[in-house]
Amino acid sequence: MKTSRKIFGLTYLISVLAIAGIALFTLSRTTATLHDLSRQRLSESVNRESRIIYNTLDMVRSDLQVLAEEGGAGASKDPETRRRLTERYAGLMQKRPAYTRILLQPNTAGAATISVEQTELGLRAKGVGAAVESDFVMMAEEAVKLWPGNVTLSQVMVRNVRDEVDQKARVIYAATPVATKDGRVEGALVIAIDFDTLVGGFGRPRTDITFFIGNRDGEYLYRPTGQQETKSITWSNSMIRDFRLGERWQKWSYGSDPQLRFDSPETHMAVVLYRVLLADPLLRPNAPVLVVGGAASLTEMDNQILGFRTELAVMALVVGGMVAFALALATKYLTQPIQELTLLADRIRDGERDITSPASGRRDEFGVLARAMMRMLEALRDAAKNEEQAALGRMATMIAHDIRNALSSVKMNLKILDNHHRAVADEFSDGCDIALRQVSYMENILTDMLDFARPNGLEPDWVDLDDVIEVATVSMLPEITEQSIVVCTDGHHSLPKVWGDRTRLIQVFQNLLANAIQAMEPGGHLTIEARSALFKSRPAVEVSIADTGSGIPDSIHGKVLEPFFTTRAKGTGLGLTIVHRLVKSHDGELHLEPNPSGGTIARVILPLVSPHWQAEQSMTEIP
Repeated sequence: MKTSRKIFGLTYLISVLAIAGIALFTLSRTTATLHDLSRQRLSESVNRESRIIYNTLDMVRSDLQVLAEEGGAGASKDPETRRRLTERYAGLMQKRPAYTRILLQPNTAGAATISVEQTELGLRAKGVGAAVESDFVMMAEEAVKLWPGNVTLSQVMVRNVRDEVDQKARVIYAATPVATKDGRVEGALVIAIDFDTLVGGFGRPRTDITFFIGNRDGEYLYRPTGQQETKSITWSNSMIRDFRLGERWQKWSYGSDPQLRFDSPETHMAVVLYRVLLADPLLRPNAPVLVVGGAASLTEMDNQILGFRTELAVMALVVGGMVAFALALATKYLTQPIQELTLLADRIRDGERDITSPASGRRDEFGVLARAMMRMLEALRDAAKNEEQAALGRMATMIAHDIRNALSSVKMNLKILDNHHRAVADEFSDGCDIALRQVSYMENILTDMLDFARPNGLEPDWVDLDDVIEVATVSMLPEITEQSIVVCTDGHHSLPKVWGDRTRLIQVFQNLLANAIQAMEPGGHLTIEARSALFKSRPAVEVSIADTGSGIPDSIHGKVLEPFFTTRAKGTGLGLTIVHRLVKSHDGELHLEPNPSGGTIARVILPLVSPHWQAEQSMTEIP
C-alpha cells in the first residue's frame, strides 16, 4: 500500500474515531444535562409553590397574633369592646375570603363568646350563647396550653357545610391563646379556614409539571384535573400508591429532611415532595403537615433526546464525508511533490549528479525544498573532490543551512497564512499555529546541532549577570505565561560582573529555564536565586534555577549531560550538553541536584575571571 493511502486511511480513521467519540460524549453529557435541568426546574417549581403555601399559612398566623393582641378574652365582658372586636373580625373576613368563622372563646367568668361566620347571606355575628362546635372546642383547648404568641394549626378535616347535609368542605383550623398584659392565658382565638379557597391559586396550570397536595398519610388534598392531567399515570386517592413509595414514605415523612426527590420508574416521572409543617414539632410530636408535590414526565425529554441523537448522527456522517473529501485532496496535493522529491533523492543516492528537479520551478515550500536539494547536489559535487570526512562535514553543514533557509521561507509563508486566516476567523488558523510551532521546533533542533557540531569561540568581555538573567527570563515569558508558571527571583540585582561571553551566557540560562519550564505542569513554581560565592578559593557567582517538576530519576542522573540523551518524545538531547560545554568554557561548573520540595535545582557557578586571564589581555577597564 502506498504511503499516501496509509496516511489517508490512518488520518481518516483517527478523524472518524474522534468525531464518534465527541458525538457519543456530547450525547451522554447532553442527556444527563437535560435530565438534570428538568429535575432542577421541577425542584425549584415545587419549592416555590411550597413557599407560597407556607407564606399563606404564615399570614394566617400573623392575623391570629394581631387579633389576639387587640383584645383579650376578658375584654369581651364589655359590650362596646365586643362590638368593636366583632367589627374587626368581620372586616378581616371580608379581606380573607378563605376564613369561614372566627371564634373568641374565653375561659374566665362573665366573659362572652364572640363569633363571626360566613353564610350564604353574608357575615353573621353571634355573641353570648353562640354554639361552639367540637372542632373549635378541641382547638381552643390546645391553644390555651400554648405560650402567648404561639399558633397551632390542625390537620385538614372534611366537614359538612352548614345547612347543607350532602355538601362537604375541607377545613383547617388555626388557634392561638389570648392572654392579659401580664401574660396570663384567659381564652383562645380560633379561625376556621376553607382549605380549597386558601389554596385556590396553587399550581397554576402548566404543561410540563403536575402539582398536588397531600397530608401525612399520603392522601391527596389537591390533585390535577383537566389540562394538568398526566397521560403516564392514572391518579388514585393516594400518592403513596401512585408513586410506589412504601417504606420510603415512612422514613421521609418522619425524617429531618423536608424535601424528597426521586424518579418513579413505574410512571417514568421525576417527582419532588416538600413537607410543610402546620405546627411546631416541639410542641406537638405528631405535628400535622401538608405535603406539596410536583411531577414531570421524562418521556417528553427522552423524545427530545432521541431527536437530538438522530440530528447528531446525521451531522457526524456529513462531517465524516467532508473530512474524507478534504483528506483526499490534501493527500494528493501533499504527496505528489513528495514522491517527485523522493525519486530525485533516490537518483542522487544511486550516484547521479547531472539531474534537475521539475519541482524547482514551484513557488511554494516544496519548490524551496527542491531548490535546496539542488544546492545540496551541487555541494555534493564540489565536496566529492575533497577528503571523504571533510566532504561529509561540509555536506552536513550545508544541509542544515539549506533546511533552515527553507524553513524560514515556510515560516514566512505560514505567518502570512496565519495572519490571513486569523483575520477572516476561519478554522485554518489553528492549523497554521501548529505548523509555526513545528517550524520553530525544527529551527531549535538545527541550532542545537550546529552549536554541538561546530562550536564557536568565546568573545569575552565584562558581563553584567543581572542583565543576562533578566534578558533570558524575558525571552521565556511566552512559555512562562502559557504554562501559568509562578516566577520568584532573589538576589540577582546586585551581582558583580564576570569575564565572559554575554551571548553564550544568555544561551546557558535560556536553556536551563526552558528545561525547567518543560519539566513542570501548568501552575508550577520557578525560583531564580543568585549570590556571591567562592569557587576554588576564587570569587565567583552562583546562580540556581529551581523547578517543581518531576525531578531527575537516580537511574539516569549520570546520563543527562551526555550528547543525544533525552527522555522526551521530542528534542535532540543536546541542550544540557551545550550548556555544560559553555559553562566549562567559562571555567565554571554545572550541578544538577534534587529539589527538597520536589523537582530539580540547576546550579551554575561562574568565576569572576578565568584563572588563565591576565589583566593585560584586556584593553578595557573593569566597570
